Amino acid sequence: MGGRHMYRASRLMGTCLVGLYLMGWSVPKCYAAQESFEVSATVTPGCLVQGGSAQGSRWGVLDFGTHSALSSAVVTTALTPSETIRLQCTRGLSLSMSVNQGQHYGGGARQLQSTGGAAVPYRLYSTSAMDNELLPGQAVSLTAPDDGVDVQLPIYGRLQLSPEDPPGSYTDQLIVTLSW
Repeated sequence: MGGRHMYRASRLMGTCLVGLYLMGWSVPKCYAAQESFEVSATVTPGCLVQGGSAQGSRWGVLDFGTHSALSSAVVTTALTPSETIRLQCTRGLSLSMSVNQGQHYGGGARQLQSTGGAAVPYRLYSTSAMDNELLPGQAVSLTAPDDGVDVQLPIYGRLQLSPEDPPGSYTDQLIVTLSW
């Protein structure tokens, strides 16, 4: 009979029932373990960019226009957005913009290149007064917009034409990076 009680007691080892004690069986002590654990989250500042490459298109065009092959004019232009760029940024965020060197950088300047390989140097600026040159990869501070405001990227170009430039269609492609 003692073995039978042992069997039942061993089967019930994990349970803590007061009724077993009343029937004369010894009841194992019940223990509970408690420990804390941490719950955390980190919220970082940032921006949500809507428009442009987010939808598979470009942010704009810097078009110096069409000019005579005999021209020696200085031509300036501003980035014309191809669509609306809308930013939603965390308040107080430090925002900056940089522009790479382009596909045809040489001689210390970005260059437009024709299909025949001729190159015409041009310069970029972050102000319409053309007094703050945007060097390749150089970060320029921008004011983070209020939530959901359309943004006009401050990119301006200056091109010195020369009668020495062969006629043709000249292009370059740049990458602008917004950082925060």
